[in-house]
Amino acid sequence: MPLLDLQFQPGVILVVRLAITVWLLAAAWSDIRTGRIPNWMTLSVMAVVGLYQLVVARQWLVLVIWLVLFVLWELNFMMAGDAKLLMGLFALFPSLDYALVLAVGGMIELIPLLILRYRSRPLTTTLTSVALRVQNGQLVPTRAELVREGRRLAWVFCLPSIVYVWWFWRP
Repeated sequence: MPLLDLQFQPGVILVVRLAITVWLLAAAWSDIRTGRIPNWMTLSVMAVVGLYQLVVARQWLVLVIWLVLFVLWELNFMMAGDAKLLMGLFALFPSLDYALVLAVGGMIELIPLLILRYRSRPLTTTLTSVALRVQNGQLVPTRAELVREGRRLAWVFCLPSIVYVWWFWRP
């Protein structure tokens, strides 16, 4: 069962697409400007759409994805705002098609940034740093490292999501 049965209401579909786009732009802008995505912006989508997906549409994939994102947050691979934003997005779009657009779009955005960040750093320095982390048993980042070195990257999730909403999503 699709989230919204809007097959014959193109005006409503347009309004929904615009609303999702504005929400994503606001979340990205908030993260860039303040380093935070307000709870009201993410938890409301998680609660309303997530409950609908779980209770009415019986989309159990949403729950599995939420658990994976929660674990990634607990392991300090992402900040809480990013995890909640992704939980809201996967509640809206619980499909492998969306996950593929998000992954490919994220790689297209992040690979150039990683090249720019590490281009002047010798490869041996990076490999030594990784070897030291493994040797010390520190396979995952600490919360302090995430806060200190974390990047404001909600836009990396938002841009592919906007592409998905306008070009791939068929409500």
